[in-house]
Order: sequence, then C-alpha cells, then structure tokens
Amino acid sequence: MLGKLMKYEFLVTGRTLLPIYGAVLLFSVVHRLLVNPFGTPFGTTSAAGTTGLAALTFFYVMAMFAGGIITTVVIIRRFYKNTLRDEGYLTHTLPVSVSALIWGKLIPAFCWTIVGFLVLMLNFAIIFAHSWIFEFFQFDIWRYFFDMFRWNMMMTLSLLTVIASLLTGILGFYCALALGHLMRRAKILWAVIYWMIMNFIFSLISGMFTEMFFSAPSEYFLVSLALAGTLARGAIFYALTHSILRAFLNLE
Repeated sequence: MLGKLMKYEFLVTGRTLLPIYGAVLLFSVVHRLLVNPFGTPFGTTSAAGTTGLAALTFFYVMAMFAGGIITTVVIIRRFYKNTLRDEGYLTHTLPVSVSALIWGKLIPAFCWTIVGFLVLMLNFAIIFAHSWIFEFFQFDIWRYFFDMFRWNMMMTLSLLTVIASLLTGILGFYCALALGHLMRRAKILWAVIYWMIMNFIFSLISGMFTEMFFSAPSEYFLVSLALAGTLARGAIFYALTHSILRAFLNLE
C-alpha cells in the first residue's frame, strides 16, 4: 500500500513540479543561445546588448529561485491539504497506518528535493557552457575533489548526514504543520511560530556542543556526532507528527 501512496503522490506533485522544472531548463537554454561563449549578448558589446543580458540573467536567476521555493511550497501544501484539511477525511479512511501516510509523502518529497537540486546543477551546466566559469570547473578539479575525499567511511558518513538532513528538514515542516493544527484558529500562523521555535531550540542545543566540535578527536567523530544529532532531531519530528495524526487529529 505504501507503494501505491507514493505512486499517487508522485503523480499529483509531478503535475505541478515537472512543468516548472521544464520551464526553468528551457529558460536556461534560451539564455545560453542568446549569449555567446564570451558572455556578450547577441554577439555584441553594445550598451543595449549588455542591458539585455543583465535583464535576462536577472529573470533567469529569479526563475531558479522560484523553482526552489515552489518545490518547498508544493511539498508543504500537499501534506497540509491532503492530511490536515478537508482531503484528510478521505485520506484517514484509507486502510493504511499513520506511518505509511507519513512515509508516503516524505519519500516523494525527498525525491523531488533531489530532482530540484539536479535541475539546478543542470541549469548551471547549460548557462555556463563554453564560458570561463565552465572552464574553471574542469573535470580535473572534480577528480582532485574525489581523490581527496575518496569513497570511504568519511564519505559514507557525510552522504548519510546530507540525506538525514534533507529528510529531517521535511519532517520539521510536517511537525510544525501538525502542531499548528492543534490550535483552533490561525493554524498556519501557529505552524510558522512552532517551526521557528523548534529551529531556535535545536540551534541552542547545537550551540551547546560547539566546544565539542572544535575539540573533536577526529573528523569521523565530528561527522558521526552531526549524523547522530540530525537523526535524533528527525526522530523527534517524526514521533510528534505521528502522535498528532494518530491520537489528536481534528479536521475541523
């Protein structure tokens, strides 16, 4: 059943996100076609051409930022509307557990976040193709990077920390929405307040371990500590969200 939930979630969110990603990529291709390899628009260095390049670049950057923001908005809105609003009456009658409902939204949200990042990287590859910026980031640099951080335990821990951070960030939004839904009025406002409070509290906790970070006996210990802290925070967010959806759900 989890697979069916995820499939439906991918279909619904994809209807919104895929056209946006496609539009952003198309915009980057148009920008690339209008700018020659030396960075001058329409093959000219005139004032009008420079102004046109600046305007086009501005709208391109805004489009990239909008794509990232819309991804986050779609993820948050989908969970709120389908779980805590009117659609929740149907959602919570499905013969699935609360855990399946959460994971059925969390995994697609995580995947769309990765897709959004890959689209952003592809945008940069298109926009800076054959420019001095692209030449600066040659494959030799990437080869040096991977030689320096060879695929070992350190690399594995770092990758796990990044994955855990993304999942925890999404769970933080879910938890804030669930907590805000406990209020009778201004639920979205309360969700924002709860989200800010949770981030403030965990920032204070992280600050308490700052001295430990600087005195860490090894990089492995430092990354392992960061991973453990991220997992603990994600577990708290998940437990709160699960408890509210299971025992304190009120769709009024």
